[in-house]
Amino acid sequence: MSKQQRVAIVTGAAGGIGRELVLGLLGKELKVAAVDRTAQGLAELAQAVQQRQQGGNLMTIEADLTRDESIDEIVSKARGHFGMIDILVNNAGVGQATVRSDKRQHPIRFWEVSPEQWKLFVAVHTSAPMALSRALVHDMMRQKWGRIVNVTTSLGTMIREGSPTYGPSKAALEAFSAIMAKILARTRPRRRLPRSTTSDCRALARAAPTSTARVWCGCRSAAGISVALTGANARDR
Repeated sequence: MSKQQRVAIVTGAAGGIGRELVLGLLGKELKVAAVDRTAQGLAELAQAVQQRQQGGNLMTIEADLTRDESIDEIVSKARGHFGMIDILVNNAGVGQATVRSDKRQHPIRFWEVSPEQWKLFVAVHTSAPMALSRALVHDMMRQKWGRIVNVTTSLGTMIREGSPTYGPSKAALEAFSAIMAKILARTRPRRRLPRSTTSDCRALARAAPTSTARVWCGCRSAAGISVALTGANARDR
């Protein structure tokens, strides 16, 4: 990671993988805007960070990623507090239990999914990462440095019977990540990644101990932006 103190936005930051990502990044002396829809979870995160004497590098943002207005609010608040944003970690996730709590005993069938439930998964897993990436990528290009990390899942989970909302919405995020990397790579003729860029991607993707290393580091544009993809352990969702 560069010696310059970087600023990261992490969504789904109040618990699980997101919380570990925030603590890991703060431990590396980054500044972090932690985003979650749960006020209590954010308060508990802030308390834990204060106990580690790292509170000055953390801000919390309560936001609902299903609302289009939340994207501008998140970016505006983070920029207003920290300035330029260097890193975006799209970690927020919705679990299958929101459709039905006994999903393991009785796998969900696609015709049982309501339009509202489908829209929820797509909004959080696909639309919000795209919108946040779109809102931040031009700043990254102007400053010639940026990292976008998208947390997805395993192929087995994507096509698992009983996963008609979680799997497809995460598959769409994975496809978007690959396409985004190719588009950014076209801003300059492809060249070999410097070692520091690859290690930066992998360090971010492995920040949470429950994540698995499945990383794209094949994109470095003229702006110095890398796109990384890491898979969350399915049981964490």
